[in-house]
Amino acid sequence: YPDGTDNTDSSLPPDTDSASGTDIDTAAADSSQPDDTDTTTPAGYYAGADWRSWHGCMWPATDNLNVGTTITPSDFTDESDPTMFCVDGTLGANVKALAGIGFYVAQPEAAADCSAEALKDAATPPATTPEETGIALKMVKMPTDIKLGLRLDGLDADGTTLKSWCFKGEVGGNAPENEVVYIPYRDFNQNCDSDTTIEAYSGEPIYAVSFFVYGSDSHTTPYQICLQGFADSENPYLETWPWDDEYAGDLGGDGGAPDDSARTQIVHEGEGYIIQNNYFGGDSGYQALSYSNNSFEVIHFSGTAVDAGTPVAYPSIYIGGHALPDMTTAATDNLPIRVSNIASAKTTLTWTGVSGDTGVVYKLWFATSPPADGYPDALDGSVEIWLRALQSHVPVGSDTGETAMLCGHGWNIWAGQRTGSEAIPWNRVVVTYVATTPIDDFSCDLQTVITDAAALNRNGYQIYASWYLTDIIAGFEVWSTIAPGATITDYSAQVQ
Repeated sequence: YPDGTDNTDSSLPPDTDSASGTDIDTAAADSSQPDDTDTTTPAGYYAGADWRSWHGCMWPATDNLNVGTTITPSDFTDESDPTMFCVDGTLGANVKALAGIGFYVAQPEAAADCSAEALKDAATPPATTPEETGIALKMVKMPTDIKLGLRLDGLDADGTTLKSWCFKGEVGGNAPENEVVYIPYRDFNQNCDSDTTIEAYSGEPIYAVSFFVYGSDSHTTPYQICLQGFADSENPYLETWPWDDEYAGDLGGDGGAPDDSARTQIVHEGEGYIIQNNYFGGDSGYQALSYSNNSFEVIHFSGTAVDAGTPVAYPSIYIGGHALPDMTTAATDNLPIRVSNIASAKTTLTWTGVSGDTGVVYKLWFATSPPADGYPDALDGSVEIWLRALQSHVPVGSDTGETAMLCGHGWNIWAGQRTGSEAIPWNRVVVTYVATTPIDDFSCDLQTVITDAAALNRNGYQIYASWYLTDIIAGFEVWSTIAPGATITDYSAQVQ
């Protein structure tokens, strides 16, 4: 906060309004402000298209732990570029060390003084109630794997008691200025001192938003954060995608390779998804899909398999980054994420119209480290979930003889090693869960399946807790043909 104070027991700012020295659990906000009549934007005051309706003073902030954390500048009154605000320095060797930028979100421009000295003694500014589903921010942070924390400061439902809600996670990266990170409000909770989720944020008025990176017990950490804009947002892609909440159209066709590999991005209920035609193994013919939001239907299929060991197509919908640099759901998917850090990975899907040698298959892709660029397949391993088993093909490897009851369904478990390819020339682990009876309406926390796949070495193969989940894909694995009308409806996937 402006005076640099911090709770030494917290990895995020304390439950105290440091600008006024007031206990936020007991005090009422002072909303007295001068009339907004001054037409000159004060130094250190942000406003504009990239910030939408939010506006106010900003300030650099660090911990007060005396562990050597540094930050530059001391305030933003000398900032030469009013569209980009950066801080840099070194985090002390302490997991509670932090540094970042705080912003008021509804402060009148008239007579605002954003200097460090003035902010130390400033009264709590007015609050505003977010109207959308999350915060979208244009940002760069370095190093890219440094953890990011966000804090909302605001008022309780009674409008008088000051409260705070925090988010701590691994989002964002060394992105170009037009890349966007999106964090749903549902991911904020009032416990800023630990990873225990209590009292989630639920639309209370807020007066400040703060962004922090925090340190490590084992070493000091040089850092830089640059923010180009942030906003109360339903759409995680700000101006890069249309604001229309309805997405519909067709994919694929008889236009050759571009149609065969056609993809489109959609946003549904604040989450980004990619739908792909993914027709790759046929010697002739083509495939076409019709999509509406997070659902799609096969409307044409023709062609035969070139290789008996390769599917003809895998029309599917997913979250993840394997189509980088062209498309990614990085703004909302919380991927890649270390397996041991997955708290939940909830998904839903229904399907109809499938017959013959076509499977309904989830593919969860894993890598030993976060991928730096796009990748055409699982880099180091995968978990497959067969909701409808194939008639004439079996999973990779062999039947382990083991069964499991997960997500309310019974599964037979296979494990083995998939051969390499020119694109990824090494062998990869595959653990497959085959439903004992078809599941046409699926709801599951995939974290339970991933945990099971990582718990045991089966046939010499397993997924490891140190690996990273990179993609969650669901679709129709077509080995011979698929009838028009096959449909996947209401796919969702949210990783925490």
